[in-house]
Amino acid sequence: MPDAASPSSPPAQGLYDPRYEHDACGLTFLVDLLHTHRAYDIGAAALASALARRSRTSVLCGEVTRLLVELNRSPGHPRLFSEFSRRLPEPERQHLLRRYYEPHHAEVRRRARRLLAYHDLVLHVGIHTF
Repeated sequence: MPDAASPSSPPAQGLYDPRYEHDACGLTFLVDLLHTHRAYDIGAAALASALARRSRTSVLCGEVTRLLVELNRSPGHPRLFSEFSRRLPEPERQHLLRRYYEPHHAEVRRRARRLLAYHDLVLHVGIHTF
């Protein structure tokens, strides 16, 4: 059970909870989590790069941890947001979509359109590990 927050702590907001201030600002578990499969697709970038070299194409890797938003999920998917980010207020979740999800998918579409100008068929492969 977390300790009680100090009277001088800011109020709980988003992912911040002052009750966890006793333990490295409450972020130790997140730092540890960033090095696990829950934070990113271990091996996916290497696999994508190998496939791209073999097929003479490019790679587009996501630039955000799936602890915030999962780029390999559809917009309405129940696990688009992680157990951490789904608790954020709606405006903050919308910000995550605008900042990371939408630009990533816009770039996927832009690259596909560019390739379709020269080829009859384009195959988009999204690599996701579990």
